Amino acid sequence: MVARKPEGCVGSECDLPGRSARDYGDLVPVLAAAVLLIAAGVAALVARAQSAGRFGRLGRWGLTIGAAGAALLATSLVVQGLFFGGDFPLMPAFVLPGGLALAGGFLLFAAAVLRVVPRWAGALLVTGAVALVGVNDQDERILLAVPFGAAWMAVGYALWAGKGQRSIPPPEFADTS
Repeated sequence: MVARKPEGCVGSECDLPGRSARDYGDLVPVLAAAVLLIAAGVAALVARAQSAGRFGRLGRWGLTIGAAGAALLATSLVVQGLFFGGDFPLMPAFVLPGGLALAGGFLLFAAAVLRVVPRWAGALLVTGAVALVGVNDQDERILLAVPFGAAWMAVGYALWAGKGQRSIPPPEFADTS
């Protein structure tokens, strides 16, 4: 849906005649639903990893960094909408670190929960987090968000269908004899 919109611009490119950032007004409900579904997936995955004793420090760091990135992105969107009429000149200063923190946090999070979902779902989650680094919502690179969304659908399916690898004991309780 987003990739079909006219190409947008970033920074000084927006000063050129006929150029403007992409408008997402009609997609806000769909994007909000996607964010809520991913948040529900994260919560379910955290619960599954904690109950299996597999969340640990890496998972907490990933969750914290990812949440900070998401908060930075959300804050910049609110500031842009409320105070700048959709044309916040400092938006790249918020989007770049926020996007990198979000992608990096999801990558750490994915690495932490690899043992509580099937390998194929974990591999998709890692691949989606890596692809998220290259996303740019103003041009065709928005399509790099597709692997991320597909990975979360796969993880959701694995969690819903009960296909997690719960039989793996946590390392501290593993039988070493």
